[in-house]
Parts: sequence; structure tokens; C-alpha cells
Amino acid sequence: MSLSLSTSSEVVCLQSKVYNRLPYSKTMLHELLLPYMASTVRKSTALYLRPTLVTFSLEVGSIIPLVVRPPTVLLQSPEPNTVVFAFGLAKEGASVVLAARRLDALEGVKRKVSAYGGRVLVVKTDITKKEQVENLVSTASAQLGPVDILVSCAGVMYFTMMANVQTEEWDRTVDVNCKGLLNCLSSTVPGMLERGIGHIVAISSDAGRKVFPGLGVYSASKFFVEATLQALRLETAGSGLRVTSIQPGNTATELLGMSTDAEAIKKYGEPTGAKVLDAEDVASSIVYAVCQPEHVAVNEILIEPRDEPI
Repeated sequence: MSLSLSTSSEVVCLQSKVYNRLPYSKTMLHELLLPYMASTVRKSTALYLRPTLVTFSLEVGSIIPLVVRPPTVLLQSPEPNTVVFAFGLAKEGASVVLAARRLDALEGVKRKVSAYGGRVLVVKTDITKKEQVENLVSTASAQLGPVDILVSCAGVMYFTMMANVQTEEWDRTVDVNCKGLLNCLSSTVPGMLERGIGHIVAISSDAGRKVFPGLGVYSASKFFVEATLQALRLETAGSGLRVTSIQPGNTATELLGMSTDAEAIKKYGEPTGAKVLDAEDVASSIVYAVCQPEHVAVNEILIEPRDEPI
């Protein structure tokens, strides 16, 4: 039995539904793959070792030209959290595409993440602009290959009293938290479904499970995120797509400093004294979700400060 490695053949995603077209059984194929993969990537790289992230093409006879391509993760994130999330994914062997509005911040993250030896691409993107998101995905695909995993982290959160009608902040919440997610899904989901593999990860909130006073519109936007992800998950079951909602509680990010409604902040935005989550805690949950075996779907992760349960 022999194995020929090649980078010139037409490549399609390796999925369980095509195993029966191969001259080798699934077990035999893994035995052939793993020694090669172990010599080219870190053995701890869980993302590489998922068989769905191996690519191949079929040739006449018993030789299977194989191309091992690291998964491409499109990380659309607010700048302060980008470095933490990107580190977690890069350490698992992924090629990372960083997208946010501030290009200077992204370049700084790229320099830090590149130290792990992975490929990093930065693309200035405002997710409220559909054409910019489409350009982001096409640029990522052209330079690193199709997007295997989307991590949508962008969001805004304003403490506002409903009676104080902070309409500009309401509009911004809907534009970023709701329309931004839809723009990301419309640009990535069709390609994932066509390839029969993909993973959508979106940062929701525990406010998508329970309404918090002073955060009515924010909670509504996260209920929207939850409904959208649930519908996508149910409608695409059996397609190879996985859909994960990460639902953090109170986290030490810049979100807490966005609000201008002094009344809402005083009544509902003051710290409780509990130790809140760090961005690294949320990043770990993302890595956990995307590193599971292909047949395992981590649909939701509710992660909160121990002393602030909903």
C-alpha cells in the first residue's frame, strides 16, 4: 500500500460521505495520514487532526494525492479581544483571518500571533457594510483557502433605560449585533454548505437567555442572535455545518465603557464585586467548541462568573 503526496491535484473536502469512494477504508486512511501529519504539524494541534480538515483528490489506481491544509478561521472581532481569540486559534494550528475596523490594531495583533508560526491575514472590515464583509471573505478565500470556521465576535452593549429613548445607541446595537451577524452569515454559509463542512461560532450573551433591566435593547439583540443561530442549526442539520453560540456573562472588556445613559449605569451597571470573566476564558470556550470531533456539535456554551449566575 502506498501514499503519494501532491499539491497540484484538484482538491475537495474529505467527508465521511465520500469514504466509500476511496480504495482505502477510513481506518486505513487515518493510519496513512497520521505519520505524515505528525511530521508536518504539532501533534497537539487538534484542528489539524480533524479528518474533515484534510483535503484530497481521487486519481486512477490506488494512489491518493493528498494535500494537508490548515483550517482557515475568519475571526471577526472587536479589536481589544482579537489578540486573545487569535492566540487561542493560532496555537491550535489554524490560519487566522483578522477583521475589524481599525487596521493599525489588527497589524499589531498579526505581529504577535505570527510568533506561533501560523499564517495571519488582516482585512479592514466594518461588518455593518455588506460589501465589506463580502470582500473580506473573498480576500480570505483567495489567499488562504475557503473559510472553514467563522468566529463572529463584534458587538456593542449600551446600558439604557427604555424610557430615556437613546435611539442612536439602539440603532447602533441593531446594526452591529443583528445586521452584522447576518452579513457574516450570508457571506460564509453558502460556501460551507456547498463544501459540506463548516463551523459558525457567534458570541451571544447570557442576556440572550434572560432579559436584564437597563439592557433591554441589548438583550433583544442577543435574543435575535440566539433565534438566528437556532434556525440555522435546525435548517442545516445533516449538511455538515456546525453552529455554536457562546454565551458569556459579565466579562472584562470595553463593552462596559460604551454607555452614556447615567441613570441606567447607576441603577444597573455598577459592579457587584464578583470576579468577572477574562477574555481568555471566553477564548478557551471557542477553542473547545471548534476542536471537537466532526460528529460532535457543541451547540451552546453558557459561561459566566461563578458568583453571577442568571
